[in-house]
Amino acid sequence: MTTPDEEPRAGFFFPFLGACLAYAVATLAFTWPLAQHLDSWIVAGPRDGPMFLWNHWWGGHAAFELGVNPLRTDLLFAPEGTSLSLHTHALFPSLLTYPVRALFGTIVAFNVSLLLSIFLSAVGAWLLANEVVRDRRAAFLAGIAFAFCHLRTSTVMFHNLAQTHLLVFFCWTAWATFSRRSWGFAAATGLIGGAMLYASYTLSVLAAVWVALFALYALCARVRQGWRGLGRQALQFLVPVGILAVVALPLIQEMRAEIDKHGDYTSMRRQEDTREGRIEVRAVTESEVSPVHRYLVRGPMEGGRGESRLFLRRASYLGWAVLALAFLGLARFVCRPVVWWWLLLGAGFLVASLGQELDLTGLVEVDDSEPPMALPYAWLRDLPLLDSLRVSHRYGLIGALALSVLAAFGWKAALRFVPHKALAIGLTVMASTCVFFDFAQLPFPKMWEVPAPPPPLEEALKAIRDDPRDCCVLNYPAGRKGYSVFSYYDTLHEKPVYLDGQIARRIPALEKLQQQSDIRLALSSPFYGTMLNRAEQDRLRRKVRREVEENRIGWVIIAFEGSTRFESPPHNLTAPDLMERCKALTRVIRGSFPLDPDWTPTLTTGRWVSREGDMLRRPDSRIETWRQGSLKDRRSSTAILLVAKLRWDDEGSGR
Repeated sequence: MTTPDEEPRAGFFFPFLGACLAYAVATLAFTWPLAQHLDSWIVAGPRDGPMFLWNHWWGGHAAFELGVNPLRTDLLFAPEGTSLSLHTHALFPSLLTYPVRALFGTIVAFNVSLLLSIFLSAVGAWLLANEVVRDRRAAFLAGIAFAFCHLRTSTVMFHNLAQTHLLVFFCWTAWATFSRRSWGFAAATGLIGGAMLYASYTLSVLAAVWVALFALYALCARVRQGWRGLGRQALQFLVPVGILAVVALPLIQEMRAEIDKHGDYTSMRRQEDTREGRIEVRAVTESEVSPVHRYLVRGPMEGGRGESRLFLRRASYLGWAVLALAFLGLARFVCRPVVWWWLLLGAGFLVASLGQELDLTGLVEVDDSEPPMALPYAWLRDLPLLDSLRVSHRYGLIGALALSVLAAFGWKAALRFVPHKALAIGLTVMASTCVFFDFAQLPFPKMWEVPAPPPPLEEALKAIRDDPRDCCVLNYPAGRKGYSVFSYYDTLHEKPVYLDGQIARRIPALEKLQQQSDIRLALSSPFYGTMLNRAEQDRLRRKVRREVEENRIGWVIIAFEGSTRFESPPHNLTAPDLMERCKALTRVIRGSFPLDPDWTPTLTTGRWVSREGDMLRRPDSRIETWRQGSLKDRRSSTAILLVAKLRWDDEGSGR
């Protein structure tokens, strides 16, 4: 009778196929009801969701339809354009799912990419655990434990961080390069590392830290086995580095060209919020009275299947079943160096994910004059390369992977007492189901319904797209949501956007041009009171018309909101106040912008449009809604979207 250690690779296909089918079913069940709304819902926030949708649309559109460099775009911050080399672009999944986007649209392709990332994360964890533990049944449980672990699923709100399958496949091929001494796996490691670089910089940094620690472990293990073959192993580790350098060359060139042209980028903002920088354990509720609350207690957290504060407190749940199996594996295989390496790796990354300070407020008597306990993240966040991770919670991805491998060791130890193979498979399915439901009972991150444009607005966006003029669009957000209001609409009209765009890192020179724009000064005048007399109004009107003609601005899209960013602090406006803001801004448009007389402006209230409320031509007109409850509620923060067409005195004038 053979043991699992003696049959790690025999009869691989059918166990692998069975695992894939089980993971596919688990993915659909875990994310339900996303599969019912593939063309209308996305797992992302209303603020970052439109940006990730635009990213997903632009990669395939640029590479396969326009044939241009997808790392740079002329559709944002026109007429200058901007580089996307340091933007959270997630280019690789965009290119991978382009056939889906071409057939079914951007939203479907976005959701398919997310579902694939969860499914492939489980498959990758299965492959890695099978390579390390040498037991397929235990590896199956590891796939469930990682793909649906709360530390991993809490990152899916950010599409670039959701691509954890690349991280797991990278770890698998790197481990197989060491264990099998395979040149093929070495090449695959370099290719996957390059793909990950074009999907997420955060995951690439985590992979770099992991592979550095693994190289140290592999070196020590090889020295223990003797110096013979050490040179070959070193060359195999250099192969991925060379391939990665070649794959990353276009990205590096784009970064250098943009920095040489515009200088350094604005520094990435660090989140100094105490909810992130300090882990507070407060004796407030039953779920918060234990120092292990962050990882062991299922507290209230916001999400699609229930109420939660997941993304405010950034708490995570490791799972009691997974922890018990991990301790069992450690107890059974305590003499194996590989178990200790995974244990130290997981513990180190989990501690790093706790944040920079630990405060036990409410549990013990603490002298307020004493500083809170400093954690390793306090100095890790200042190290080069690691400072780009920004949020301590992201270290937990490697911690979750290590914990799933340790759980596989534990389940392998448990299966030693099961004499029959069929019974062992049945028990594995039952144990994996328990682990799955242990995580599935937690709320899944909130799903956001993408507001599809109603027919009149859809007609306006189609008119912008079909406009034969070489013109750009001016998007002006008069509300707290900022540019995210427009990002999805930018994928529908496909026109350049004048001096604006939702990107993660902006060049200071472009921000300065935006601040100096006379058009933005005119549009902000009703809120800041900058136009005080007739002479100033006439002078600014002439500057606006000149800027419109020089930059060939053909359309204006303005979003009003009940919660406006022009107040300090922001507050919700009542419906009459919102109407007065709209009228004040439309008076500026009517007086300063050269409106096209042949185009009737489109006015959208919330998600519903009325062409009768022509405030540009009849200032005393009223907005009529098609659905009850938009502006009739005095507490409403409903957005109003205005689309107007401009004309130039000289259509042939250009920049």
